[in-house]
Amino acid sequence: MRICIDGRMYGKGFTGIGRYIQELLNHLSKIDKKNEYLILLTKENIDEFNIQQDNFKTKIVDFSHYSISEQTKFLKYLNNLDVDLVHFPHFNLPTFYKKPFVTTIHDLIHTLFPGKKKGRFFHRKAYDFTIKQAVKNSRKVIAVSKNTKDDIIKLLKTDPEKIEVTYEAVDPEYRLISDPLKITDLKSKYGITKPFLLYIGNWRYHKNVHGLIQAFNLIKQKHKVDCQLVITGKKGKIEQEEAEQAMEVSPFKSDIILPGFVPENELPLFYNAATLFAFPSFYEGFGLPPLEAMACGTPVVSSNTACMPEIQGAAAEYFDPNNVKQMAGQFTKVLKDTDLQKEMSKKGLEHVRQYNWQRMAKETLEIYRKAV
Repeated sequence: MRICIDGRMYGKGFTGIGRYIQELLNHLSKIDKKNEYLILLTKENIDEFNIQQDNFKTKIVDFSHYSISEQTKFLKYLNNLDVDLVHFPHFNLPTFYKKPFVTTIHDLIHTLFPGKKKGRFFHRKAYDFTIKQAVKNSRKVIAVSKNTKDDIIKLLKTDPEKIEVTYEAVDPEYRLISDPLKITDLKSKYGITKPFLLYIGNWRYHKNVHGLIQAFNLIKQKHKVDCQLVITGKKGKIEQEEAEQAMEVSPFKSDIILPGFVPENELPLFYNAATLFAFPSFYEGFGLPPLEAMACGTPVVSSNTACMPEIQGAAAEYFDPNNVKQMAGQFTKVLKDTDLQKEMSKKGLEHVRQYNWQRMAKETLEIYRKAV
């Protein structure tokens, strides 16, 4: 087969989707020496691409995401390619492309939690049309969880037989760190002086950072636990109001630490240093951070909605993300019980082993064969 993969979102700059594309290509290159691959990259991310294999070729393209040129010039470019199949790892593809292709749908967050930008009439209509056409015209649709598959079936009225589930996995850099000095240095750098809850992610409304801050207030005020809350990640330009307001009125604002965007090499240190990892989201397509925390031996306390129980299984403790009191109670239970922390750490380390990028690549390759 001659397979084209849209790698315009390849690399670290696109967080979850960028990691997905990067790992897919890396592992396809290890298991497939036969089929030919054309990887479409941009001048911004081509330097990150390091696969040196005869059946992998790259091409720099300049078609911006969610743009007119993506719908027109990119369409013309793709129509002129001599390939058997195109894989779009995200729904942003030329809506009138009719040759064989596969699309990965990571979640339906913009459908369920459109936010202020996607809530505007034009953006909403453009998004709805694009994702519906992507799913409708795909030979196969890849979903990253059974929950996402169910959402696609229900919300986009799609034939279940068309959708295949492939799970993501954790990078080997997320592991137990045995050097206590590295942890000490990290805490010193960011002013962490107490046991702490860790949140890693963006600040969009569906992430429920505002609920996490309210629960933290109860942990301190009602349950009398002396701890800190570390919230990493970049604040969105228009999606952080609720979280910022919750933080401004918190009587424990001095114990909320905001490191901002954390370098990738420091993330495993944060996970290892945390007493527990907090995952309060209302909705996720897969939710990789809890698995990264488990791989580092950190107890995970998570919301019980969407894909979270499916992905985290019995290794996590759960709460209703709409119930701040229950959230605070679950956090407190783990913070106060060192035996429970050890038990959860062990369960998490065992649970995360079932996720494997190479298996994901093998399953994706089989989906290509079915699509062609």
